[in-house]
Amino acid sequence: MTEKLLRDIAEHYGAQHQTFKLAEEAAELSAAATRFALAKTRADSSAELDHLIEEAADVLVMISQFAFNYNCEDKLKTIGDEKIRRTIKRMEDEP
Repeated sequence: MTEKLLRDIAEHYGAQHQTFKLAEEAAELSAAATRFALAKTRADSSAELDHLIEEAADVLVMISQFAFNYNCEDKLKTIGDEKIRRTIKRMEDEP
């Protein structure tokens, strides 16, 4: 159900519009992550975490639409898997 709804949204707005929207949401995620990392008090941290989670969800939605619009779901997964393996290799190589 959710996948069909995401595809409906992607088709309605089109690839270019949703690519700009992805960039906008990614910028908002970056700002929210910075605010969360800089939060000084536990209360601030909790509110900032909630905001960070919301922005991360927005980016996940936009990435799903991006992958659909550019027919790159498999490539996105493959590259993501490669990046995970590369990070694990770096961790294993650390002293």
